[in-house]
Amino acid sequence: MNIQYRYEPSSRYSSGNVTEVYANDAPIGILESLSAASEQLSWNPDDRVYNVPFQFRNEDTFLSVVSELKRFKDEQGYKYLTIWTYNNGYATQINKNLLEKAGFKNIPDQNPACMFLE
Repeated sequence: MNIQYRYEPSSRYSSGNVTEVYANDAPIGILESLSAASEQLSWNPDDRVYNVPFQFRNEDTFLSVVSELKRFKDEQGYKYLTIWTYNNGYATQINKNLLEKAGFKNIPDQNPACMFLE
């Protein structure tokens, strides 16, 4: 797959720990690190994903995106890539089965709406 990824620090959010993620110049969500969960990098795929050219309908494309985000997570030193909001807006194509195929899982004693990828 020939997808070009770009990560840009965001000034749109007050936390200052937000990175906007683009694939082939289309937004595919944001990555956010929270001080309360410092080992987690949270991916919000439905944030700012209003650009019809890059949706998550294609399973291979989605798996490629997750692989790239996992690489970025590892490079930045996080233990987990988490996903909370995966069924809104253009990201409604993402379901639990697809997330599990990509390696995400629920962790006991954590909110079931949150899935983790090591």
